[in-house]
Amino acid sequence: MIKLVISGLFILLAGFRPCHIKKIWLFSKTQYSGNIPKSAAGQPSRGYTQRLIVYIEISKTDESPQWQSVYINDEKHVVNMLPVGADSVQMGPAKNSRVPIVLKAASGNKLVLLEVAANENINITSQITFELEGLLNKKQVHFKSNEPVVELSPALMP
Repeated sequence: MIKLVISGLFILLAGFRPCHIKKIWLFSKTQYSGNIPKSAAGQPSRGYTQRLIVYIEISKTDESPQWQSVYINDEKHVVNMLPVGADSVQMGPAKNSRVPIVLKAASGNKLVLLEVAANENINITSQITFELEGLLNKKQVHFKSNEPVVELSPALMP
């Protein structure tokens, strides 16, 4: 019995792969279509889209996974990693606020933007299930976050 428990624990720990994520921030931003009544395909526009903006803080020295996809409320989306050239990013104000949100990496760390290519029907609320999937040294890794989504002030697209 003890051998079975120890072997099960070993299998569980062997499946764990460190992702080296120090911190994660999740933001949603509503973008309104402005004066464009129809989409490029000629379909009536929904009038707005919701974007999910994800920043992660990782170590400058540790190897980081190549994130490939994200599951938002168990729906799979493609994700692209974009390096951030500065150690801080100004996000703009949260909804119903005038104070801008500034993200700053700790000493020895850097920021990475994860651009989520989301479907039109994505529904972003303050509490979503969020899981990243990627590869590190040719092995699959996962990172799950319970961070709440901060809604930013809406933007008008030209």
